[in-house]
Amino acid sequence: MEIRNGKTIIIEAINSWIDSHLGYSALIIGFFMALWTKIFFYKKGFNIFEIFVLLSYIFGVFFISALIFLLIGKLFNLFIIAQVGIYLVQVYFVWAIGQFFGEKNFLNYVKSLICLFLGIITYKYSLVLLAYLIHLF
Repeated sequence: MEIRNGKTIIIEAINSWIDSHLGYSALIIGFFMALWTKIFFYKKGFNIFEIFVLLSYIFGVFFISALIFLLIGKLFNLFIIAQVGIYLVQVYFVWAIGQFFGEKNFLNYVKSLICLFLGIITYKYSLVLLAYLIHLF
């Protein structure tokens, strides 16, 4: 790693940690998603830890399914299979949250999609904030 400026080094170090610790980063994303899910589904009466357990289970299914699609894509040497599989598993992610909070209401699926995106965006911006704070001090 060559020294260009402090910010680049810190961001590269954080990105390297994320790439080598996918399980931890999935837990952190799950925590942010649990916060947003708690906000969006506050009338359901679930606490944040129950939602976090649900999201942990869904992330487990996500990673196992992604692994299967990646292995099939690698086996047939077609990366498009892996890409389509990842998109299908993300649809499952939204579907599972919507099912948990009430399958009869279409709005629950829209809310779960919004929670997914907000959780990921919050995670990304928290990493940028972390890099900025490390660079500041």
